Amino acid sequence: MKKMFFLVVFSFAAACMVSADDHVTRSPDGSLALCVTVASDSTLAYSFQADGKPLIKSSPLGLDFGETGKVPSADWRVIKAATRSVDEIWKPLWGKRANVPDRYNETTIEMQGPARPLDRINVRVRVYDDGAAFRYEIPAEAKGQESKATKDLTGYNFADDYTAWFYNGEHHNLGPDKLSVVSGNRKPVMTVKAGEDAYLAIHEADLRSGQPLELFKNGSTSFASVTAPGKVSQGYVSAWRVIMFGRKPGVMVDSHMIELLNPPAEGDFSWVKPGVAMWDWRINGAEVDGFKYEMSYPSWVRMVDFAAENGIRYLVLDADWYGKEFAKESDPTKGGYAGDARKLITYAKEKHVGIWLYLNDVAG
Repeated sequence: MKKMFFLVVFSFAAACMVSADDHVTRSPDGSLALCVTVASDSTLAYSFQADGKPLIKSSPLGLDFGETGKVPSADWRVIKAATRSVDEIWKPLWGKRANVPDRYNETTIEMQGPARPLDRINVRVRVYDDGAAFRYEIPAEAKGQESKATKDLTGYNFADDYTAWFYNGEHHNLGPDKLSVVSGNRKPVMTVKAGEDAYLAIHEADLRSGQPLELFKNGSTSFASVTAPGKVSQGYVSAWRVIMFGRKPGVMVDSHMIELLNPPAEGDFSWVKPGVAMWDWRINGAEVDGFKYEMSYPSWVRMVDFAAENGIRYLVLDADWYGKEFAKESDPTKGGYAGDARKLITYAKEKHVGIWLYLNDVAG
């Protein structure tokens, strides 16, 4: 629930501002700055700095509509740039904080050009104390027609040969690697060590349509998006392109920035019972006081007892309780430890602990 909001118009004299064609947005505490530059050919680029140090150098912005052309490009112009400051409070229904500050400075750059395929685009920039985000918006009043955007032009031209890690599905993360040796397509989250007191994470938020963000190497220390936004028409809103920042990696883990950039959920969620869960897969193989934990009924009972004693709401039984995870003959009604799982559910109810059951669809 929000409790405070105000609007203010102001300007910055920032290190990255070199002309009237630059639009700088700073974080509320003044330590971060994202600068959007309009080139002579009307193309857009941005740069990002923290504590006065450039971390991302001039990098492209915009959408590519293939044969129709890029937006913005030649014959486009800025018709308005408005800045506001927001200081609100978000109250999560559950979590480690009852009140989360939602504080940022925002700049919206409105551009107009030939109706190929649409004559308006806005770039909205938000800078928080723990990062920055920007997205593309097509106003409802834009003239033109729906068209397919083949590419998101957003790039990430890092200022030096930093060290990076990449999300890798259910496998170990890729990295640490120097940016200069990375090759191939990579998926976010991309975590970057840009100094002893400077860490970045490249991510996205509020993806409403099109493909999720994927990155490819297009220079020694630069990356570009291979995302296809898909159909774009009046009212289109792209995902937020997110650059998280922390002086220590844990700051980004603790950040609420992604949650704040996503819209609030709508509907009746009274049936949701949030809580912390234990996980038998992670305990499997541990030896404590002469007892070796396994994915078996005696171990599960100990886990339920521990959960009950410590106010932990759930226990997750991961793969293999019903037979081998990927075996088609595995049977969740009678295979593996299915009988023990039934007994455990009854036992856990008496302890007021819920049981989550993992089931791979191969055995469904």
